[in-house]
Formats: sequence, structure tokens, C-alpha cells
Amino acid sequence: MQHQAPSPAVEWTERSGALMAWAVTSTERKATYIGSLRREQTGLECNCVCPECGGVLQAVNAGKSTEELVPGKSLRPHFRHNAGQQQDACLVKMSQIVALQLLLQQKTIYLPAQTSSCTLAGASGHAYTGTASSDAMAMGVVHREWVDEHEAKITLENGRVVWIRLFGAHGKGPAQSGDAIITIKVEDPEVSTWPAAKILEHAQLTGQWLCWERHWDDDELAKRAQGDAQQQAEHWCDHIPADLDLPASLTHAQRSESVLHWVIKGILERAQAIVTPRYTYNLTRTMPDNTEDTQRVYFEERTYAINNVRLEHRLQGVVPDVICTATAPGEAPMELMIEVAVTHKVDQTKTLRIRALGLACMEIDAQRLGKVGRTTVDELRAMVLTETGNKRWVFHPAIERRHQAAMDYSLQKRAEIERSIAEATERSDWLHRLGDLELLQEYLGLLRQVWDHKTPHSHSGRPCRPAELAPTLQQRGFRGLGEGEIILPRGLLWMLDAIVRHTSESSAVALFEEAMTGTGPVRLEAYVTVLGAAIVEYEAPMTDEDAQRMQSLREVVKSSLQRGEPTYARPSHYDKVLGLLYPRLRERLQSNKGTREVASQIRMRRLISELKQSEQAAEQGRQEQVQREQQEEIRDLLNEISLFNKWMPAAGWPHDLPTTLQHVQQSFGKRELAHNLPWRAVLASAWDARESGKSLPDWVQSQEPKSASHINGLLRILGVAWMQERKTPERTPGA
Repeated sequence: MQHQAPSPAVEWTERSGALMAWAVTSTERKATYIGSLRREQTGLECNCVCPECGGVLQAVNAGKSTEELVPGKSLRPHFRHNAGQQQDACLVKMSQIVALQLLLQQKTIYLPAQTSSCTLAGASGHAYTGTASSDAMAMGVVHREWVDEHEAKITLENGRVVWIRLFGAHGKGPAQSGDAIITIKVEDPEVSTWPAAKILEHAQLTGQWLCWERHWDDDELAKRAQGDAQQQAEHWCDHIPADLDLPASLTHAQRSESVLHWVIKGILERAQAIVTPRYTYNLTRTMPDNTEDTQRVYFEERTYAINNVRLEHRLQGVVPDVICTATAPGEAPMELMIEVAVTHKVDQTKTLRIRALGLACMEIDAQRLGKVGRTTVDELRAMVLTETGNKRWVFHPAIERRHQAAMDYSLQKRAEIERSIAEATERSDWLHRLGDLELLQEYLGLLRQVWDHKTPHSHSGRPCRPAELAPTLQQRGFRGLGEGEIILPRGLLWMLDAIVRHTSESSAVALFEEAMTGTGPVRLEAYVTVLGAAIVEYEAPMTDEDAQRMQSLREVVKSSLQRGEPTYARPSHYDKVLGLLYPRLRERLQSNKGTREVASQIRMRRLISELKQSEQAAEQGRQEQVQREQQEEIRDLLNEISLFNKWMPAAGWPHDLPTTLQHVQQSFGKRELAHNLPWRAVLASAWDARESGKSLPDWVQSQEPKSASHINGLLRILGVAWMQERKTPERTPGA
């Protein structure tokens, strides 16, 4: 089916949204709505023109009711150009005129807010735009006056005059300097198709069509906008104050630094408290003994209340950025200098001047306070007053005192170490001059003083502890002398000294028994042979009862040592020391009798003997078991032979012993079990036994077989010689 093009009426219906609903009368130049025309004003009778192109317009379907218009066929009432086509510019211009006329007809006009803006450049070069706006308001209109179709003049109820013009039109009215000017800017062509109520509602509610060209508060708004821009720059610490004279040659970065410095001093000037940083320093020195001594100097973080703040206050040789009176809890007020370092920190020369004044000085590093020129005042205030990572102490009397105290302590420690080294050197020289016996006697003498709860001194009168001689004794080969069992009260040396010198309230026998039974504070069971020898060699006094008791105890010790038990076996590592200190014991100590080595040998010999006896007994048991098993096996084979084997008669072949021997020799394989037996003698014995009538089992038993294999060998020899055969066992009667 061929497609037919739509009729012109249908096309207009589809495009009816762009039909102009307003026109301007050619005589009064007033906007006229198509819906206000009568039927007889249809066509050119409407007497209307287009305000943009000036073309004559026709009224289409004017005065017709909705019922008279056929849906989809008829176009709604509208204006159209009598010649040519309407353009968007025609619709836009008509929209503006309609909006102007409708607004002028109202008793109340809704005035939009006026906004003024101002842009200022900060010290960093960053631009800050400030704005200020008047309030939108509804105002009654007491007088209106048309100038032409593009402009009108209204007087508001507050007496102010407002000129209302179409956007882009050149006003002809004599606007005074105090009059306000509003332009109507309507750029939507579709507005010309709307009814009056919709146009008026849109103009009044949205305010988008009304634009202030001049407002009676423009100067005030401009001033406020400038203040807003300035406030933004101040907020970001980027505003150059009027009383800060900056050379024109400075870069933006240099200007920002100067402004930041100025703002920080202002913050400090108004501050009531500030947090100061902690201070930590490790004073490390190498001591004379090559050790490292470290003294920590520490000054804690504090919060100072500050007042009496002065800027750029000149002191002797120093002009600090800020000086104030600072007070910490529990401390007396002090003068505190604060330096703000933006580009240049406090140098060595200025530091020396500050130290000479004796006043505390803290430096704030502005370069660590954030982005230069883009830090807010609140952020900067927090950084300056409460943070500590951007601050350092240039000088503080309390820190100086703590430094000096650490230095004094380190020097004192150094002197003590030097004195200790000198004493150690002198002591080393003294010990080096002593012989082994003299050294041991000095050691024993010091121990005696310790046992008597005295401060130990050497024979020459110098203070000395037994432990100080231990390294030298170690070098001389006297090992283990620092162990408790030998040096403690009631230890080995104490016991020997008491026995040899007869200094104990207890008898020598009682001391011996204490060591032997292990009832004393020091376990000395292993050294009772030494104590016993000392009792004998140094003739310790004892009663008859003591002597009998001693004899009894020694028998117990002797018996234990003979058995190789370790209880009373003597370790020999103190023999050299004891031999030098107690010469009468030297001969006994040189013997290994009663030592742990001998006891260990005795135990080893006994263990080896017991092990051999155990092995022999086990071997004998195994042999006896094997013999019993072999005898049982032999008995079983003999019984089997009695039941199933017998002599083969001599009749037949071979018929004599030589032939039998020759046959057997030829028949045996090289690996035959029978080769291990004297088969020739076996055959001769068997030949004689058969001839004499001896039974086969009796003959086998007469060969005194040692094992089952022996019997099997005998039977194998007889079998090859054709001398034995299997028999049927006899049945027992009744079986």
C-alpha cells in the first residue's frame, strides 16, 4: 500500500505547539492574546503585527470555542504571518513584550535578589571572589508609566523608581542616578504560546526573567562583596594587611611567607596558652674502659599560660618576634621568647645572644605548619598553640641545668672508672708478684675474714674481696675455687681450716660426721676422705669415744669405696690447691686411692664381670637347650627308624663290602651330606652289625649320633649301599 503524505492541516496540528498566541496591535502597540479576540476579528481583521519583523499577522480560528475545533484536524486559535514564515526571533520578542506588559498590569511586583561580586588577589596570587546579595521581595506598585513597548517606569510603595526594560533594548526614559533598572530576559520562544496566567506565574515565581541592571544598593553590595573576598583571603591566611608594607619586588611565595609570619604573631598576641615541645638528648661518651655511657636529658611537653605578650620588643642585642610571661603549673613565671621561622631559623650567633640573656626561647617552624598561603586561620591557630612537632627549644634554663647535671654525672662516672682501673692495675701488679702459695694463702685469709663477718683486707692491709683474686687463680690453673662447696661457711676450706687449726667448737669427728651424712648447709660427702686425712695428719684432738666413733664412720666410708660407690669418692680437681695450703695432705692427695676415677674403675670392672657372668649363663642355657632339642629330635628319629626302617638282606648285589664301598664312592655327589661322615668306616661297621644280627636301630644308636642330620647321613649311606629299606610297621593286636 503506497504511503500518502499528510495533509497541511494535519501537519499544522502536529506543529501547533509553536503557534504564536500573542501579537501587538498596530495602533496601540499593546500585546493582545488570541483568546481575547471575537469571531469577527478573524484574519486580517485582528489589526495586529509582529513586534520583531513588523509583518502583518492573521488571526486563525479567533473567537471559536473548543467544541467547534475538530481534534486532530483543526488548529488551536493563533496568529500567523500573512506573508512569509514566523521565526524564533519573532516568538522571543513577543514573549518579552508579553512578560513586560503582564508584569506592569500587576499591583504587586516580585523583585529578585541582586548579587554583587568582587575578586581580590591574595599574597600567594590566588584569587578570592566575594559575593553579596540583597533579599528578594514583593513590593506594591503605586504608579506605572509606559515609555514604549520596550520600556516602562514604575514607582514602588516605598517611593523608589524602577525602570523595566526588555533585554537588549535601549531605554529612552530619562532614568535618574538613584533609579533602579531591571531588564526582562526571556529567551524561550515557547513563552509566546502560553496563556497570560502561565506567563505571569512563571515570571513572578522563578524570577529567572528579571535581571537587575542597576540596583539602588549596588554600592553597598559591592562593598560587602569586597569584604567577603577579603574575609576569604584572611581565612586562608592570604590577605595582605594594610599595615604590612611589602616591597613590590617580592615574589608570591615571599609575600605569602611574610603574611604567614604576620598572622602567626597576631595569633600569639591574642593567645592565652601555648603547648611547648618535649626535649630529648642522649649524651654519649666513651669511658676509659671503652664502654659507652649514655645519659638521657629529657624535658617534658608542657602547657604554659601566657600573658603580657609583646611583639618586636627590643632586648639587649636581640629583638624577638614575641616575648611574653609564661607560667606552668607549680612553677614560677618566666620570660619566654618565641621566634617564628618562616624562611630563616635562629642562627648560631643569635642563639649565643639568647643564651647570654638566660631567657627561655622557643622557635616555631612556619614551614612545617602546612601549605603556605592555603592554611586556614583555625588550622594555623591549632598548629601554633597546641601542636609540638613544629617547635623546638632554642634555649631553656631548665634544659641547660639538666644538660649540666648529665655532664657532671658522666664526668663523675669517668673519674670512678679511672680510679677503678688504677686500683685494678695496682692489684694486678700485686697479684702478679705473688707466688702460687702466697696467692692461695691470701685467698684463704680473705675467706676467713668473710667467715668471721669482717671486711676483708689483704695481708698488706688493702681492702680486697675474695672474688677479686678469682681471675688470677683461674689463670694459675686453680679452677673452681669460686664454687660454693669450697668457699662457703662450713664448706670444704672452712672444714679443713677448723680441723687443722682446731678453731671449731665442734669436735673434728662431729665435723667429719656432718660432712659424711650431708646434714650440714653444704654437701661435702665427696670430701670426707680429705677431712679424714686432715684429722689424722694434723692430729685433731679427740676422746676415746670420738676415736671409736671415727673408726666406725671410716669403716662405712671404706666399705662404700671398695664397692665403687660414688657417694664418698673424692673429686681430684682441688688436690693441687689443698696440697699447697695443707702440705701434710699432699702425699695422700697424690694417690688416687678413694678418688672418683678409681670408684668408676671399680664399678666398671664389677659391671664387666657381671655382664660376662650373665653372658656365660645365657650361653650355657642356650647350649643346654640345643642339646635337649637335639636329643629329643634323635629319639624321635630312632623311634621312626624302629617303625619304618630295617636291614636289607645281604643276598643280591652288592654281595661284599669292597663292592659296596666302590659302588657308594661312585654314587655319592660332591655335595652329599654323607661326605662329612667317615662313610667307609660307617659301612664297615654296618656290614659287621648286620652280619652279627644287631638291629638297625641299635646300630644307629651305637654310632652315637650328635644330631638329626648325623642320623640322616647314616641312613643315606646305608641307602646308597643297598643295606637298609623301608618296612611296614607291625599292627598291634586289637588295633
